[in-house]
Amino acid sequence: MTSRTLAPWVALVALAFAPACYIDLTDGSGGGEPPPGPTRPPEPADRPEPVLAEDPPPPPTGGTLAIAADGTLALASDADRDVVWVLDVSPGELAEARAPIAELALGADALPGQLVELEPGRWLVVLRGEGALAEVLADPWRVGARHPICDAPWGLARDAMGVAWVACEEGQLVGLDEALEEIARFRLPADLRDVVPVGDVLFVSRLREASVLAVNRSGTVRSTMRPEAVAERRPNVAWRMVPDPARGGVLLTHQLSVAAEVPTTRTGYGAPSGDSVGAISQPALTHLAADGRVRTRPFQVGQAVLPLDLAASPDGRVAVVATGSRGFVKARVYDAPFARETIGLGEVTPVSFSDGRQALSVAFDAEGEAIVQTRAPWAVVTRFGPLTELPGVDRFDTGQALFHVDGGRGVACASCHPDGREDGHIWDFDLPGPRRTQTLRGGLRGSAPFHRDGAMRDFHELNRRTLGELMGAPTPFPDESEAMLRWLDTLPAVAPALQDDDAEAVARGRAVFEGAAGCADCHQGARLEDGERHHVGTDGPMDTPTLVGISRRLPWMADGCATSVDTFFADAVCRGERHGDFAGLRVEEERDLAAYLRSL
Repeated sequence: MTSRTLAPWVALVALAFAPACYIDLTDGSGGGEPPPGPTRPPEPADRPEPVLAEDPPPPPTGGTLAIAADGTLALASDADRDVVWVLDVSPGELAEARAPIAELALGADALPGQLVELEPGRWLVVLRGEGALAEVLADPWRVGARHPICDAPWGLARDAMGVAWVACEEGQLVGLDEALEEIARFRLPADLRDVVPVGDVLFVSRLREASVLAVNRSGTVRSTMRPEAVAERRPNVAWRMVPDPARGGVLLTHQLSVAAEVPTTRTGYGAPSGDSVGAISQPALTHLAADGRVRTRPFQVGQAVLPLDLAASPDGRVAVVATGSRGFVKARVYDAPFARETIGLGEVTPVSFSDGRQALSVAFDAEGEAIVQTRAPWAVVTRFGPLTELPGVDRFDTGQALFHVDGGRGVACASCHPDGREDGHIWDFDLPGPRRTQTLRGGLRGSAPFHRDGAMRDFHELNRRTLGELMGAPTPFPDESEAMLRWLDTLPAVAPALQDDDAEAVARGRAVFEGAAGCADCHQGARLEDGERHHVGTDGPMDTPTLVGISRRLPWMADGCATSVDTFFADAVCRGERHGDFAGLRVEEERDLAAYLRSL
């Protein structure tokens, strides 16, 4: 383990998963309580300083590795360096790592994401940083035309009729014909993630609530499906959805977050009251059939932490990237004979990278072998070793690494804060009671104190309390907390959800916000918060939350009681009797204020 790769405590966590070899195959049949979290040894005099990337990397995402239909080529998106790689994955002996076929530069801040093959030698790649798609063409390999598509494109798929479908986070589903001319644009709820054609229906996943919309070709939502609740755990955070070629329908990796009371004692995030599974947010796999049948299976403790990506084979095998566990999990999915509400997972084999590299994406090659895209170092690997090493400057960053690694109890920071956001879950803490997860995007520096009650005076205290106590990890050093804060501050706020409100109503609502309603007395500045604590008439003084991106963060209020904008205005007990000056607002002023809030 090199000091450059991981901070000392992260190295301890990684070593808990694998001995000192390149890749170790371990038996995945374990279960029960996880081992105790590692303890921090005395700080050595030569402890390496955190690595701060000059240009910090984005959060890791899945779906960035795709195999060509003929099985000889793969394309891999490299969001760290804004490149698409063309790789040789043809069958044959692997005597040594193969050189990339081509490196295709996309330009700064393109943020390439998911890819799809349109026809041999012609691909599409999502450019999340540009709100566009780019064509990738062969003979010679090059980047072709760009096609603006929406503010925040994410999911990409091609159906049997040759239509390319793009799911946009802000709530649009866009269809393009073979000439990449737009033929459909549908409005859907915001927070969209992946899109998968299933017969004549499009399955579209939503990130926070882990729901799947079944959308017909006219844009009508025929039904909404969700994974099953399991042992007092509610589904949320839909990481990745892919077709299931073995049984039809789709497979979805997601979290299951506890509804039981969560103790705020040490390692409380690893052992909720009455829950023998372990971590407060457990990764799971769900099969959703075209007929609406839903079956869910949690992973064992410590397996598949942060299941960012998923691949499925025609013979029923799956490979799940476990970014927080520094590896991936192979398994066979089967129909559980005595439980119609679940699926079975057999032949479970965790594969761990002992050098601490971060797993990003996974696919099955032509021989049925799982190949995995990794970063820090960048490569495409098999369980036997590197298939292709991807050259260039490595943007390893300690803050990003700390945020995405299992703290030792089966949960990472990103388990509840996917992409630095919030999971929409309302946690039942023993103290201070129900609290919903807060977003970490849009800039945290200068916004102290932290937590809903403002009890944490700075970010290091917050990190020490959450990561070092509740999550059971060794107490982070101040410079490690600073590295994480520095990385989080590079993440912009999420784009507002699409709305039908006209610009004049939004402008009038802003005037009400800054005037008659008194909102701007506390919600001010670039983040629309003042860093102070106020008693609005609920359960005690609360730190003023940012309103940036609030249109994508329902439910509102510390305990999540405001499930809609209408609830916020109508329920004074939920909102708080002293929360602004709403009593004197006219109906039309309230309507305009709601329009303004939806624009944020």
